[in-house]
Amino acid sequence: MSKTLPIADLLPQRSANTSTPTENLANPCESLAGQGNGAKQGATESSNAPGKRSATTNPFLGLDDVVALTAIPARTLRHGAKNGKYPGAEKRPGNGGDSWFIPLRALPAEAQARYMVQQARAMAPAAPAPRLSEDEREAFWGRVKTATQKCADRAEKALLVLLFFFEQLANGTCKMDVYAAIKEKFNVSRATLMRWQEAVDGLDKSDWLPALVPDFSGRTNRPPAEWPGDSWRFFCQKAGTPGRGVKRALDETAREASRQGWGSLPSLTTARNHWRDNVSDAVKAELRGDKKALKALMPTVCRDYAAFALHECWSMDARHVDVQVSPGVGIMGIKGRSHRPWFYAIIDFRSRYVVGYAFGWELNTDLVRAALRNAFETTGRVIPQRAQMDNGREVTAKEITGGTDWRLRGKVKDGEIIGILPLLGVAVDFATPANGQSKPVERLFGTLAGIEPGFREAYLGNNPQARPEEHDPACFVTAEELVSAYREEIVRYHNTPHRGDAMNGRTPLQVYNELMRAPGFVPRRMTESQYRWTALSAKAVRLSKNGTFELYGHRYWSNETAAAPKGDFGYYAMYHPEDFSAPVSLYRKNKLIAENIQQQHRASGKNKEDARLIAKKKNDFKRSVKAQAKALKDYEVTIPVAPEASREVEEAMKALPVANVTALVPSVVEMPRQKTAAEEAEAARIEAALKKMEAENFERTRARFAALQEPKKRASGV
Repeated sequence: MSKTLPIADLLPQRSANTSTPTENLANPCESLAGQGNGAKQGATESSNAPGKRSATTNPFLGLDDVVALTAIPARTLRHGAKNGKYPGAEKRPGNGGDSWFIPLRALPAEAQARYMVQQARAMAPAAPAPRLSEDEREAFWGRVKTATQKCADRAEKALLVLLFFFEQLANGTCKMDVYAAIKEKFNVSRATLMRWQEAVDGLDKSDWLPALVPDFSGRTNRPPAEWPGDSWRFFCQKAGTPGRGVKRALDETAREASRQGWGSLPSLTTARNHWRDNVSDAVKAELRGDKKALKALMPTVCRDYAAFALHECWSMDARHVDVQVSPGVGIMGIKGRSHRPWFYAIIDFRSRYVVGYAFGWELNTDLVRAALRNAFETTGRVIPQRAQMDNGREVTAKEITGGTDWRLRGKVKDGEIIGILPLLGVAVDFATPANGQSKPVERLFGTLAGIEPGFREAYLGNNPQARPEEHDPACFVTAEELVSAYREEIVRYHNTPHRGDAMNGRTPLQVYNELMRAPGFVPRRMTESQYRWTALSAKAVRLSKNGTFELYGHRYWSNETAAAPKGDFGYYAMYHPEDFSAPVSLYRKNKLIAENIQQQHRASGKNKEDARLIAKKKNDFKRSVKAQAKALKDYEVTIPVAPEASREVEEAMKALPVANVTALVPSVVEMPRQKTAAEEAEAARIEAALKKMEAENFERTRARFAALQEPKKRASGV
């Protein structure tokens, strides 16, 4: 029996020359030959010769089709056609040589009837494609889920080719031309295309993709290897140990499987593939305890810079410059010693503008203070609301951030030094350790680092492995050259369009100026006394019995310190780090205890002048103490004074000046104030007037009291 023809092969092949009713519009012999040809003869004996057309009622059939209809061997058919047994039979050339073609009417009547029945069945309307049930469809589509990527790609390509094939046929293109186009465009042969048609025959188009998934019997699409028992978990535990490879983990798993009786394990290649494909990098990092790798795989959150106002937050950090600076030349460094200076920078979050920076030989609080004062000078003494910084000792020192909580310092203690930033009311945000991407200032360092290789032999590289071969240890640059290069690069950075968030292609300088001039924007500014205070350093001190304290070998004393409580009361002194001869102030937490405390110079005591100076200081101290003691000894209980005396006191009190109330910027710490010459003269005048009034009031009160006591004395006969 012959093979039933696919529906796709019965579609019209030719769209031209349809005016002659006797022309063959669909050559069934061509389709039959395409599916039933033998390997030797192929299409050469199963299709009409090119350029010839047979009548629909008497088509020429190839030997393969005649063999299928008559069950006569091909050798017998060739011999009969050669001897004229089949009238009209002719020999036609083909790709495999000449082949015999026999007209249908030359065949027996039974064969002709069989041929007509086959053609009638093939030309009947196609039955609608049966639809799969939901369970069958889910199982059918499971082929796509379990297929390898290579098999899935092949199925998608086959679906694309089939859709292209039927689309071209629907447009009236000749089938042979479509085959040729598919071969040229997709490199798919006609046999492969027909195999794909058979695979989707009878299915809805929505279910073609799983039907086209290749079903290889080899390793590519075979079911995955199974791990018996708990061997997979044991293997993952061993493979996740730091420094242990997959092979070692598989060997240990095999020994454990032998003891536990789990069974045979997959091969080493399969184990490597499963460890690579089935265990995510995040789980591997967690198994190995690699917090840094796990952190790099965590989802990130983009900072919305548009939510920040100008000067709302400053980002601060330091960078070790990768350039060797000449010894003892310039504005920094130690004489006779070459070094790599530190660069400390402060930028504004919103505008990315570099508001302040400083260079220094050491990364310490003095460098941070210098950068902060430079930022205050650049911005016109603007105070930010917040400051973001790392966890270095230079910023966690109490001189800078004292009075704020820190993870390694604990909560704020009573009597703790108040740093510069808390003094100004700046909230301190410590960045996450080892998390450079959270600080915008780190991006600035990447820009500035680009100028350092230009110093050639003096460039050190950011690590020993990156140090260039041309580096010369005897080559230096001056500090002035380094600072000048950095300053020029910062100016260039300020005038370069920025691609960051909320910058919209504008330069940091443009954004800074626009926001500063925005209507309603009022930045916080510091007072003159606060600005002077930022230049001072702080150090905890302890008062001795006589009220003196030391700062780096220098002794300080005043009457106020002598009267202050002694012991560990949390005192700290504010001093000028570059001038120890300048007066200092003594604080306890945020309360000013004494100001303008002078340094006590040391004396040798070998001459008269030193002895006189020492004696004078002692006598001044004794005189002050005696005056205070006398005031306490002479105190008497006050007897009610007559109404006339009360009115006199009230009149005298009216002479005291009344202070004008002013609105001042609140400070966390009580600020010492420098008085002008006019203010000091006025204070001296008022003090003298008060002393005079006190003396007069005292004399009047004493005389009134004596007058009241006089009758009592006479009555007692005294």
